[in-house]
Amino acid sequence: MSFDSFPSKSPVPPRPLAEPKRVIDAVKLLRRSMSPLVIIGKGAANARAEQPIRRFLHLSGLPFLPTPMGKGVVPDDHHQCVAAARSIALLKSDTILLLGARLNWILHFGLPPRFRSDVKLIQVDIQAEELGNNVQTAVALQGDLQSVTKQLCEEWVKSGSHNSSSTEDLASWWEELRRKDKANRSHAKELSELDTVPMNYYQVFGEIKHHLDRDCYVISEGANTMDIGRTMLENFLPRHRLDAGTFGTMGVGPGFAIAAAMYAQTTEVHGKPPRVLCIEGDSAFGFSGMEYETACRYNLPIIFIIVNNNGIYSGVDGRTWTEFIQSNPTTKRA
Repeated sequence: MSFDSFPSKSPVPPRPLAEPKRVIDAVKLLRRSMSPLVIIGKGAANARAEQPIRRFLHLSGLPFLPTPMGKGVVPDDHHQCVAAARSIALLKSDTILLLGARLNWILHFGLPPRFRSDVKLIQVDIQAEELGNNVQTAVALQGDLQSVTKQLCEEWVKSGSHNSSSTEDLASWWEELRRKDKANRSHAKELSELDTVPMNYYQVFGEIKHHLDRDCYVISEGANTMDIGRTMLENFLPRHRLDAGTFGTMGVGPGFAIAAAMYAQTTEVHGKPPRVLCIEGDSAFGFSGMEYETACRYNLPIIFIIVNNNGIYSGVDGRTWTEFIQSNPTTKRA
């Protein structure tokens, strides 16, 4: 049997559109909202939908925030990004457009007290089984993220501004978001500029972020290291952040970093590949630290940073450690 008849690679899959009537309904709902919000998820990054999403945000002027691995689809320093005001944005929004974002634990399952009980959800997803998962959607748009977002752009332009919320309502919503965003950013900046020993997380990330290139691949894992790193380390390009994601597992960082470094060697910009940074807590390091040897063996240019907060979830106090040493025959012989 000859394999010459088989294609060398799988054909490009079709990009299905959403039902046009539902696209019209979605735009109407967004235009009538007094406190709208767009959430950009990992699915948008996987669909490579950054260009139509950026155009839709430009046309609509709506605030947005990304999920952890949706960061960079639109740059984190975009003027419509309200990630620093995430809590109040989720809590007070009356209509949310989910672009490839699923209502799992990362988004508190879309339930009170983190969300309004009467929030209206417009969900865009390629998989039908994810539509209406945990919370019933007001409008479900099944289709390819690129295709559906282009439909939303076309309908937004076509519909004009009639039947829209008043300018005053949206201005008030933006004012509230920006006030909270500014306060939270100011607080994080104050923490990052402290001069304490040991350093706090914000000091660590505050120093690191000043040395990151805009095209740097950021791999982050751990508990507080990953959670606070999500807010402090910005991403400007899609698919340039990897962390534990939906499963919340530890030990994935070094493997992700090795894969990113190998891929980065094929994507040189201005004569050099993008840098790869892997930053993890000491607990996360303990799960797969031997992979550092793999990275060294293959001479991969990865920057590893371990944020040591003294053991797995604070470690043990001095008295407990002394009692352990004195009572354990194995440690005595050692």
